[in-house]
Amino acid sequence: MSKYYFNKDVAKRYGVNEAIILEMLYFRLSKTNHIYDGKKWWFGSIKHIQKSFPFYTEKQVWRIMNSLEKQKAVIVGNYNKMKYDRTKWYTMTEEAISQMVKPIPVVINNNNKEFELPKHKPL
Repeated sequence: MSKYYFNKDVAKRYGVNEAIILEMLYFRLSKTNHIYDGKKWWFGSIKHIQKSFPFYTEKQVWRIMNSLEKQKAVIVGNYNKMKYDRTKWYTMTEEAISQMVKPIPVVINNNNKEFELPKHKPL
């Protein structure tokens, strides 16, 4: 049984379906070694993405990805070696990345003073 997670603040900002897909993209970007134009990129077709989410149709995934692009959460590129290859490459905007991870309060020097870690770690 698979579990799917999303950040409620990201869902408020972009939508629930978008937050679910952003979690997947954030995870995949954290694992990729593809760096172009100073950003990490992940590539995949709509069909490939849909296989990770059996509760979405390909058309729903296409709409969600378009929504994320229009809302400026995702940037789409093309770094394929073959000109005929139209597989899209995806990265996240800094604004979207900053909303993915919540600050974590920590206690320093047993004085019960709370400090917050940075809002996000760089991909």
